[in-house]
Amino acid sequence: MKSLRSRWILFVYATHKRKDFWNGWTMSKFQVLMGFTNLLAITVGTVTATNEIDLKYKIVASISAFFILLVSLMRVLIALTFKQALKIEQNIGKF
Repeated sequence: MKSLRSRWILFVYATHKRKDFWNGWTMSKFQVLMGFTNLLAITVGTVTATNEIDLKYKIVASISAFFILLVSLMRVLIALTFKQALKIEQNIGKF
């Protein structure tokens, strides 16, 4: 299990080592916040829908908003993993 975790950290570190990373990290947090806001707004709209046609479209919209939020959360997970890998590299550099 630990080996799998180490491989994941190294994979993420190797694929995301670039200078604009921290800007991307800030954007990821912003996207998650916007995803939660959109999901909340669409859920409230679904609950307050007046007829069946509106309800169908709003349910589809809420499902798509959920998947957008899921992708944003995955980006944050990758960013956190990269941050941890960066700390590991700095600790290795001390020896």
